[in-house]
Amino acid sequence: MSNAATIKIDYTSSDISKKLRNQEWSNTVLGAIEEWPAPLRSVFNICLALDDPAGICWGKNYVFFCNDAWSNHIGDEYALGQPARQRMEDKWPDFASCIRKARSTGEGVSSDNDSLSFSAFNQRHAEVSFNPVPDGEGTVGGVFILATGIKKATNGEQKYRDKEHERLLREVQTERERLSDIFQHAPSFMCILRGPDHVFERANELYRKLVGENREIIGRPVGEVLPEVEGQGFLKMLDHVYETGKPSVMTDIPIKLNRQPESGGGLETRYLDLVCQPLRDSDGSVNGIFAQGVDLTERHHAREKLQAINDTLEKRVEKRTGELRSYQTKLQSLASRLNEAEEQERQRLAAELHDNLGQMLSIAKMQVDRLRRNHFSEGHPEELRVLREIVNDALAYNQNLMVELKPPPVLHKENVTEVLQWTANKMEKQGLDIEVNDDGKPKPVDKQVRSTLHQSVRELLLNVIKHADTREARMHIQRMDQHVSVTIRDKGKGFDIHEHLLKSTEEGRFGLFNIQERMNWQGGAFEITSKPGKGTKAILYAPLKDQPAQETLAGTEREADPPPDKKKERSVAGQEIRVMLVDDHEMVRRGFRLMIEKQEDIVIVAEASNGREAVKLADEKSPDVILMDVNMPVMDGIEATQQIIASGRDTRIIGLSLHNSQEVIQNMKSAGASDYLTKTDAFETLITTIRENA
Repeated sequence: MSNAATIKIDYTSSDISKKLRNQEWSNTVLGAIEEWPAPLRSVFNICLALDDPAGICWGKNYVFFCNDAWSNHIGDEYALGQPARQRMEDKWPDFASCIRKARSTGEGVSSDNDSLSFSAFNQRHAEVSFNPVPDGEGTVGGVFILATGIKKATNGEQKYRDKEHERLLREVQTERERLSDIFQHAPSFMCILRGPDHVFERANELYRKLVGENREIIGRPVGEVLPEVEGQGFLKMLDHVYETGKPSVMTDIPIKLNRQPESGGGLETRYLDLVCQPLRDSDGSVNGIFAQGVDLTERHHAREKLQAINDTLEKRVEKRTGELRSYQTKLQSLASRLNEAEEQERQRLAAELHDNLGQMLSIAKMQVDRLRRNHFSEGHPEELRVLREIVNDALAYNQNLMVELKPPPVLHKENVTEVLQWTANKMEKQGLDIEVNDDGKPKPVDKQVRSTLHQSVRELLLNVIKHADTREARMHIQRMDQHVSVTIRDKGKGFDIHEHLLKSTEEGRFGLFNIQERMNWQGGAFEITSKPGKGTKAILYAPLKDQPAQETLAGTEREADPPPDKKKERSVAGQEIRVMLVDDHEMVRRGFRLMIEKQEDIVIVAEASNGREAVKLADEKSPDVILMDVNMPVMDGIEATQQIIASGRDTRIIGLSLHNSQEVIQNMKSAGASDYLTKTDAFETLITTIRENA
């Protein structure tokens, strides 16, 4: 304080000196001049004595002094001895930056005026320096600013400068108009809010259309413009963004707006995607909010309509499914009645042959024999001998036909093994060597099922005799909990299933397609696998007696659970093929499950209803083969296949779809699928395809 007291202020006769002398310093942040630090008083005297523009910024708030030369440049905008940091940073940001650097580093800063964007009316300064001033206590108290190298601008220079200034103003105005046009016609609604009350500064056309085009918006707070949003959480969200400085992102939020307040219209719910971003001033403080968003209301309503349509379709599908189940029940009943009618007709024909034709043929034979004894005792004419042979052949044929038509007694036995053993014995009489294996368990089935199995096995064995080019076959009969399975194998020449499955058969023959249909009607299933040169394997599945018949594999969903998995021997000894089913329709998965669980060498380890579940379960269960539907929700089969293959897992994927489109097939195989089946083909060739890909 003693040093400061020895340094006096040397006031001059200049205008600025007069203002400084008359200033009531005790009312400023610096206090009375006598209390100023000595360095400040010294540099203050230097500033007053200089002819070049000079000034002092003291303290962190830039308490400002200047001499006459500088005062002529800034006018009365800056009050002497008052904090001027904010105004200086707004008008001369480059100056403020140099001041901060000099204060923070304690070193002088010198800069060309052009880099500082500083000009004073018709003068210019070659160099401006910023020199730190100590506060007397070991730290920098302020900055002394001096502009040197002043020269008078010529008229030509001044005209050029004025013209350049006008050009820059036009460019700024053009850019401002361009940005304003972009703001007004942006494809999303926008507005700018200022201050803690969220006063509208700007709002584009889409925002006005959103809230109601007749509202007075600009210069009014949100709560006043949109009173109906009170209590909907919108204002609290704006407060949170303003207070925390953190942006807010909201999607598909419902906001109730009165879009026609002048006509007393009611509230209307709009659905918005909205982003609110804080706006900051030069020192980083939040001073406003920029809000931008998209009105999703029409899309939301369209989604609701689509959902309503989907719900309607679901109900229709449910209704049609019920109708289909009812239709299948009727088909099963019709199949039973057809079987009964067929058996009754056979018995009627057998009785007719026995009671009429058989009797007449017997009488004819007796008359031929009597004629031979009574009239040709010493020799038999050739004509009589031929007649006798014809009558004998007719009798034999009639007897065989009666046997074929009339059900044998064994068909009345419940244990289907006895029926099938009798059928095999009949086929052996036609030259087929059949090896029959049975697990020894009782297999009671209904009369209709026995008849269908008998006719189906007979047809399959006749196919071996006529088409397989072999005289050997094996039949394996096995009980599988609620079902019985009958497997017939041969090592003949085989055939292409797709070419023969739907071919018509001779009159009176069952045919492969009819076998499949009738087994389905009885609540069972039929599978056949064959390849040229590889033999044929056919499997019949039928429900045991007093068990609810399972619905057909032809496509309807079953009420009861399918027969449980019985793991069979895989073609590679001691191993099973681990399969995962991926389809969004439970009905389809059940159909495939029923087919697969009857195989000795294939086991189902997991099921998924969409691609995302499939990717997760593939990692957990490590299946050997995945049956992958193409079209599914959440994630489709193509993307799921790509992810599973990309993981490096040694899993083969078989694509499934209702479509036979080459594009779909190529997309699945490009994703990594090893094979592809249409669902209409899958029920005939699925098992073979799994084994081929395992």
